[in-house]
Amino acid sequence: NKLPIELYSINNPVQVCNRCFNELQSENIWVKIHRPLLLRGENFVKASKLGISNMKLIHFQLTNDFKTFSYYHADLENNDKNKKYFRLKDVIKLTMLKDDTSFGIVLPGRTYELKARTKDIQKRWLLALKEAVLRVKQKPLKEMIECERNLLRKTQLNTNENNNIIEDSKKIDNLSIKISNSNNSLSENDDNIIDYIDTESEIDESSSTKEKPPLNRSITFFNFFTKSQSSTPNIDNQQQNNNNSSNNSSTKSNRSLTPTFR
Repeated sequence: NKLPIELYSINNPVQVCNRCFNELQSENIWVKIHRPLLLRGENFVKASKLGISNMKLIHFQLTNDFKTFSYYHADLENNDKNKKYFRLKDVIKLTMLKDDTSFGIVLPGRTYELKARTKDIQKRWLLALKEAVLRVKQKPLKEMIECERNLLRKTQLNTNENNNIIEDSKKIDNLSIKISNSNNSLSENDDNIIDYIDTESEIDESSSTKEKPPLNRSITFFNFFTKSQSSTPNIDNQQQNNNNSSNNSSTKSNRSLTPTFR
């Protein structure tokens, strides 16, 4: 689909997406037809019950910010001192009155009843006012598209984050399963070790509880006596030998002291 973009003074048709096509058509009509009509302004007859006596002409005109309407007595000078204003975002609704050329602008606490010079002026102004109120209360097309794109990006980012979280949770689950399996195997090994220790302790206790053979005291005493007897003669012999050796030495000394005669 191709359309010109009047808002940016692009007169040659350009390719646009399906989402923008209908919005751009409405925007081009607003920029090319409705907005210039409201900016020029128009004289309407205002009813006396709205505070203006004798049904005087009132000049209604859109301001340059496209958000506010000004009105003043047509027979007065066009200056800020004589002007009054109301905001388009405060407009509650626009109504067509019983009179073929009249319409009403409903605001909080008040209603402007305006009578146009012709039926055509009434229709064109009602359409232009409806478009102006709609554009003030909703975002421009460019901002709406940017908001939708940002929302789509955030959605994709959230989706990717959720996928990452799911993958991480799966990894954690797998790791916990592995840890639980390893703990189970360790507990089985611990049970085997405990069983082994229990059996060893039972064996030690059984061996410690066995009775030792009684000591044969007669044999022990006999052995001790024989050993002592065998050691005693050795001591006596040693003393005898010592005595003999001392006697021999004394005899030798005596021989040496006796004089010899030739």
